Amino acid sequence: SDSLLCDGGSIDLYNGPWLDGVTGEWEDGSMDAVRTVSASGTYSLTLTDAANGCSQTESMNLMSVDLPEFSLGADVLSCPGESIDFDLGIIDPEMTLTWNGASGSSTFSTTEEGPVIVVWSQLGCSDADTTFVEFHPLYSVIWDNNPVVLCLDETVDVHVDDPSWSGTSVDIVWSDGSTGSEYTI
Repeated sequence: SDSLLCDGGSIDLYNGPWLDGVTGEWEDGSMDAVRTVSASGTYSLTLTDAANGCSQTESMNLMSVDLPEFSLGADVLSCPGESIDFDLGIIDPEMTLTWNGASGSSTFSTTEEGPVIVVWSQLGCSDADTTFVEFHPLYSVIWDNNPVVLCLDETVDVHVDDPSWSGTSVDIVWSDGSTGSEYTI
């Protein structure tokens, strides 16, 4: 029979228990009751019946697949509508990729919020990584006076507000670089 090991896994092969007078010998000459293997290869166990001298050999082909590690990185916080791009680099052409459940290549772009899940598979082994894309909220500015009408040599303080924003980390930056919700024109 054949077996597959993924990413440095191991498998236990058992020698027995057998009927009295039957012994098992591995292809390497050992007679261990349990043999843990992790390398690709053909593993054989020969059973011998001491009473009649008959023997039988069973073999197993083991293939070990080490998938590469890919990381999408930390969660992404960006501006609305901005394209968020992911690139896994060069991948083995025998590897299959899915991004959020759809077949894909080594690159993926999204302009939508939510989880980004990449699953890579090869020869029956698979692994995955997930990150989350979130966008800053949209801001809308409401002017107290719009339009602002001034006479020559007159100044006025203008105020802007965003009633939909409840956070504290929004900076209002004016054309001259000054900050704050009020500005003297």
